[in-house]
Amino acid sequence: MKNFTVWFKVGMDFKENFEAEDARDAERKWEDKMAASSCAYVKALTDNPEIVIYDIAEVPDENS
Repeated sequence: MKNFTVWFKVGMDFKENFEAEDARDAERKWEDKMAASSCAYVKALTDNPEIVIYDIAEVPDENS
């Protein structure tokens, strides 16, 4: 599996790293995590309650 970083915004910027097959798989894992958690990010919802994913990028393998 490859590693992907999902950058997203919930009133302020956050990022999460996921091991995934591709960018769509990373997005699905992010969605699953948000659905399964009480989401500490929700506490950041002050001015802008909209959650926006603005980039998903593969993390380069440091061993190659």
